[in-house]
Amino acid sequence: MPTPAQPSDAIDAIFGNPILKGAMAGLGAVAAITRYIKESNERWARSSIIANRYELRGPIFFSIARFPYALHMTVAIGILVIAFLEVCVLVDQYTLNRAVVSSLPTRVQGFFNAFSLYFVPLVLAALFFWLLFELRLIERFLAWLIGLVPGWRNTLGWANAQWQISGTEDERRVLAPSRPQVDAMASRLIDEITKEQRNESLALRPATLSEDSAANVLYFGHVIEQYLSATGGARPWTKFYEALAAVAETQAAPFSPEGFEEVTSSASFFPVILGANAYLTDYREYIPNDATLEEAVETARELLRDRYQSDARKMASGFLHTTYARVLGASASFLSRESMRRQFAKLFILWNITPSATRPKIFRIPFSSRMFMQYLDAKVLLREGDHFNTTSAPVQICFEATQKQILSRVLALLTETKDAARSQWREREKADIKSRHIDWQWWVYYRADQQSYHDARDYESKNWKVEGSEIVSK
Repeated sequence: MPTPAQPSDAIDAIFGNPILKGAMAGLGAVAAITRYIKESNERWARSSIIANRYELRGPIFFSIARFPYALHMTVAIGILVIAFLEVCVLVDQYTLNRAVVSSLPTRVQGFFNAFSLYFVPLVLAALFFWLLFELRLIERFLAWLIGLVPGWRNTLGWANAQWQISGTEDERRVLAPSRPQVDAMASRLIDEITKEQRNESLALRPATLSEDSAANVLYFGHVIEQYLSATGGARPWTKFYEALAAVAETQAAPFSPEGFEEVTSSASFFPVILGANAYLTDYREYIPNDATLEEAVETARELLRDRYQSDARKMASGFLHTTYARVLGASASFLSRESMRRQFAKLFILWNITPSATRPKIFRIPFSSRMFMQYLDAKVLLREGDHFNTTSAPVQICFEATQKQILSRVLALLTETKDAARSQWREREKADIKSRHIDWQWWVYYRADQQSYHDARDYESKNWKVEGSEIVSK
């Protein structure tokens, strides 16, 4: 007597069918791959919108923030086609005994046999790419690789791509300059520097300062500047350096290498620094007799004597890089803040410390939180996001790239102007800086950049505030 069929037998009969197994596996793969395609397309669309809206169409932004998504979509669509064909092969094999595949040309049969044979490795490859997609590993690797080249790293494309490949939506910010507002800011700066007297914060090299003393005056001047800037004690820096120069040109010449050696062999150097107060007329300009500042000066004194043989000009010595780059790197030994290091290296060139000094087209721009907020308010910097970490590389890079665009426009407009007043200013300035042995292009960049900082020194934003290392919307 036949044994009654059990429910489990019916289930096995249904799900043990290889066609159904293949179909179910195929449907599962199609669903996963469809999601892969959908999310790849969403990322591509978002990066495309950002690129077009903020004119981030260069190869660096494309390589990091757009190319990987195009690659993922290509892989996903390819795997989807393969999965569909594999289902068709399974149906043909188990219902038509491979009649359809057998009727195809030999080369086509070889193609179907090949991807059927390697279907599992292909699915594993798709899974591998899916993991790369979920973890954004291709984008991160490309960002790291491209970022190894300083000229590519310090660009708007690299900085904004870093934000766009972030896995957290809150971290996907944008900072990009507005061309019309860049031009407007350049015009404003030109009006200010051509119509007004040179502002008191230019830190011009004093005319009386000798070649022997200039480098050491600049060296200790920046040690003091760094301390005063950190404690909120801004000064009229041109007058400040004139006071140090007055001390330097006394009979003892304490800032010359020989005079410095003689003074520091048996005594502290801090009293020499405080001697500049005798040449400052306003007590608010005085160098404070603070213990912390004394410590900073004495630490710098030891470094100058031991590493640079009492002569800050030796920072420019070396075989690699430009003089500017060597000085910028060496300044890290006594200046902890990057903004002060950039200022020191810039003035090292503008003061003509080393007459044969080599330099790049433009100096590195020190970051300023007040300028940053001013540019956000004036829409010079277009943005997405409501908080920006001022210590992060992307924020500093975007700020610097924007400021360089402004300075380049100032130079171009001043070079091309036919306006009588601006033309006369240009010729007077050229005559003056020729006597100072300063490069014209660097001088224009410096004047415009320093005027920007001067304007923003007391700027108070109605829309942004500083909270620790972040600038956040109010």
